[in-house]
Amino acid sequence: MNTPLRQRRRPWLALSIAMALLGLAALLLTPQGLALAQRLWLFFTPAAEPAFPVPASAGAPDALAPTAEPPAGLAGCEGLTGAAAMTCQAEQAEAALGFDLRTPTADLPGLEFVYGQVNADQRVATLVYNAVGGGAGLSISQGRGDLDSVVWEQVPAEAAVEKVTINGFEGEYVRGTFVVYAGAAEAVWNPDAPVQRLRWREGGTVYEISLMGEVEAVEYLDQAGLIALAESLR
Repeated sequence: MNTPLRQRRRPWLALSIAMALLGLAALLLTPQGLALAQRLWLFFTPAAEPAFPVPASAGAPDALAPTAEPPAGLAGCEGLTGAAAMTCQAEQAEAALGFDLRTPTADLPGLEFVYGQVNADQRVATLVYNAVGGGAGLSISQGRGDLDSVVWEQVPAEAAVEKVTINGFEGEYVRGTFVVYAGAAEAVWNPDAPVQRLRWREGGTVYEISLMGEVEAVEYLDQAGLIALAESLR
């Protein structure tokens, strides 16, 4: 008794599915749809708004501002410098987090290793370098958790996030950051700020290389240079 009715419904069901697919395709062809499609695949967390208010008691982090002393780094590596310090710090981070880290296989031109740090809650380890002579810093982060932890790390929808490939794995590159201009009460996105970030995933590990600042010592670390560095990690 129900078979003819079911057979009559099938063409309508197929037509409904086809119309839904056509509607989705039409949406993705619009600027809003393209932005939505890109955001669905970003390694970077999309910012809710292109600007956000900054409390008077909290200023924007200034990655280039000099500090009296760098953080001490992970315990157990006191007295070591350069490559030996980096290797020791990486080993300490591996022991704390329970997975192997990838590190540079040679000294990085124009950069000197400063310290390593671990975020146990997010299961993220970071190796930090400063440009020789100051003015820029580079960090290599990797972990099994979320690399985004604060609003400053987010990226607005209109930012130019570029798809890249690292050792055959999909990744993304973005230039710019949120900044607070003198006298302003909110942070706005500045695509020309000297901040570059490269993110990708291999297996269960997410990686980020971040370069903040532009000085002659690290001018070779443009998008291609950061990708080359990423592919050299072992």
